[in-house]
Amino acid sequence: MRANSSRFQQYQRQFVPKIRLIVLATVEEHRAGCSAQKARTASDQSTIGFEHYKTAIFDEELCSMDCRLRTFLLEVGFVPPTWISVTDVAILKKLGMLEIDVMRFIQLMDTDFQSNNKLVGKKVLANAEMCDEVADEQHGSRKNRKTILCCLNKTLVSGYLRLTRRAGCFGMNDDRGCFNRIVHTVAILVFMSFGVLAMIARTLCGTLQKARHRVKTGFGISEPVYGDEETPIQSSGQGNGIAFTTWALISSKMFQVMNRAGHGLLAITAIYLTTLSLVGFALVDDADPVDGSFDVDNPGEETIEGFQSAMDQWCGVLCATGGVIAPAKSKWCLIDFKWTRSDYIYRSLQEMPGEITLLDRNGIRIPLERLDVFVAAESLGVQIAMDGNQDKQIDIMKKKAQEFAAQISTKKVSRNDALYTYNSSFMKTSEYPIAAT
Repeated sequence: MRANSSRFQQYQRQFVPKIRLIVLATVEEHRAGCSAQKARTASDQSTIGFEHYKTAIFDEELCSMDCRLRTFLLEVGFVPPTWISVTDVAILKKLGMLEIDVMRFIQLMDTDFQSNNKLVGKKVLANAEMCDEVADEQHGSRKNRKTILCCLNKTLVSGYLRLTRRAGCFGMNDDRGCFNRIVHTVAILVFMSFGVLAMIARTLCGTLQKARHRVKTGFGISEPVYGDEETPIQSSGQGNGIAFTTWALISSKMFQVMNRAGHGLLAITAIYLTTLSLVGFALVDDADPVDGSFDVDNPGEETIEGFQSAMDQWCGVLCATGGVIAPAKSKWCLIDFKWTRSDYIYRSLQEMPGEITLLDRNGIRIPLERLDVFVAAESLGVQIAMDGNQDKQIDIMKKKAQEFAAQISTKKVSRNDALYTYNSSFMKTSEYPIAAT
């Protein structure tokens, strides 16, 4: 690591865990990992492929030797030349969009290095889950969590505010590159706080900093074009086996910061009278903060000030990890109610003036677009309106049904092919938003 050693050691002493987590592979874990690995999974062109390790597990001596070689390098903190060779492969993010800046670059890494990353990430996250240290707000990178459940939580929270007639604010942030811009110093400290030895954490991140990247194109693989810079590139790398775990743990620390600052929505369960605290909704690096009043008598105007503080706090901790928010593409919504002598109705934008601002990359405060409660905004593929109306989502599903009917009716396909397409394609698209609608 290229960092001020004395200052890093000061932080290191604060993050020394009480229990050391054993993350190095045993022979049994090495054999199980290689057996489960798909042989067609690509690796860097300068390294031995996964097929070699899948074959070697059938020989006890070769399997033990492979396991010892991959773990010994982490123990002593040595980075071999094969580990720092990385091949970038561009894939389409959206169909038909061939511009370089909208593509996703997958990094093919050394087989041993990638195997270590996967196992360390698996063990650290499993231990954090067992100790209940992963934030409940984070739905990404975790077992028994689904994307649609994150959307369902948003719908339920808006319904809870509607039921209790409390004021609240929802943020819809446009996060930029949080997953790909993780600061390695932050990642190392977070890993250490979850029990990973400093040597192992620094070796994993130090390898990424020393990596020399080649680019794979239709004309072949280039010579090393970037990497090993004087100012190290800060990123976990798309395709890195530990990347999802890294962000799950970092975001858990971020939510802890928000909780300690008193931000979020407090709710009391009806049966057990248990107090629940919710700071936001997160799926990997897609995170939307939420804030609300605890008293039904607090008007929406008073909620704006607290939500502004929450958004500034979230933007601050996000920037500290390397991420950034685009204020021009972010939105927010304010919810409050008024009594009309017969029923409660939502208050309009004109009745509750106010704005939320965030700092852009130039340090200038930019006001966020404010949505009315009946305006639906897309969230993880589902159109969600804070007043509970589903008009826009219904229109979208109708349009998809009409498109599918038009496509299938104009093609000469057998009944079996039509039924297979209906079940595997159209029905999957239609079933996804049902839980949140």
